[in-house]
Amino acid sequence: MLTNLIPVIIGGILAIAGGVFAQIYQHRKSTQTIKHALLAEIAATLKIIEAREYILRIERRIGAGKPFDESFFFTIGMREKYFLVYENNADKLGYLKPELAHDIATFYALIFSVIEDVKEPPPGQSPRNRSVPEWEQTLKLAKEAIAIGEIIAGARVSSPALMGARTSSSATK
Repeated sequence: MLTNLIPVIIGGILAIAGGVFAQIYQHRKSTQTIKHALLAEIAATLKIIEAREYILRIERRIGAGKPFDESFFFTIGMREKYFLVYENNADKLGYLKPELAHDIATFYALIFSVIEDVKEPPPGQSPRNRSVPEWEQTLKLAKEAIAIGEIIAGARVSSPALMGARTSSSATK
């Protein structure tokens, strides 16, 4: 009788272990998918910043050095939900290594702050007239976000167009 029970017990253990291993595998696969999608979105964001010369445009804005009038407003038109991968997976950052999750959250917080500073106002509203110190703060946040993004994405893209005309090394300060 006991010999008939042993195969049943072994079969049950193997079935449970198989289910557990399948869940572990699926969790790891999901974590890697989220990680790679976030890294791709961050790398794409850095490429967009470079291609559209946002840093250079902000530096030119600061270089004007005088109170700004409406002829020199700098805004970026963007859709409401620009970072879909992050927004759809922010609740899963805890699956990643703590340092990476921290850096990703910091990158997006800085980018969202810069976007708030430069996005187009709602229809019917004039762009806010910002002072030179406000633009300098926006530039500093943008460069910090870029430096963190480069570390996250593993890309060293500190080209003059991305980091601005001043210096690439200022982003690491």
